[in-house]
Amino acid sequence: MFSFFKKKEVGPKVTDVVFAKKQGKWNALVNAAKQHPNTVFVAWFDESMEALQQYFQQQNITAEVTSYRQLHSGLIGNKSVVFIEHHPLKAKEQQAFTSLHENKISVYSSLDEAFFRHFGGDKITALLDKLGLQDNEAISHSLITKSITNAQEKLAEKVTMEQSAGSMEEWMQKNIG
Repeated sequence: MFSFFKKKEVGPKVTDVVFAKKQGKWNALVNAAKQHPNTVFVAWFDESMEALQQYFQQQNITAEVTSYRQLHSGLIGNKSVVFIEHHPLKAKEQQAFTSLHENKISVYSSLDEAFFRHFGGDKITALLDKLGLQDNEAISHSLITKSITNAQEKLAEKVTMEQSAGSMEEWMQKNIG
């Protein structure tokens, strides 16, 4: 069948892996680093990058963790890319994803991050707890990715001129208020 009204996706296919709590996300990133040592872990914010580097070090994991500003296709080579958080603005994120020339990109998130808290992540976490979701279990579905995209687009409507920040929390305070 023809899809006349469907928007064409630009860039790589994004797979969201969302955990209720940050600890579950960190543990999943450790497992990903162990199972796929040829992975580059990318953070949008310096605070996140430093926190993951410290966590990997505590777990005796040797993995490449970098900032999106230092990321380029030459650094990647034949490595896979995992983003350890979303950027609050979809356009900025999509530009970075597309520049990498990858077919698919995974983004690991947790509902207790500032971005998700802004959209009621605490309420969703409480619901997931009631449903019995364990800390090490993630939810991943195309509807979740679409919801995240919609949330990013809503934030973009509120941001007139983006102010840079060292953490997602700081970004949300400076740009959304």
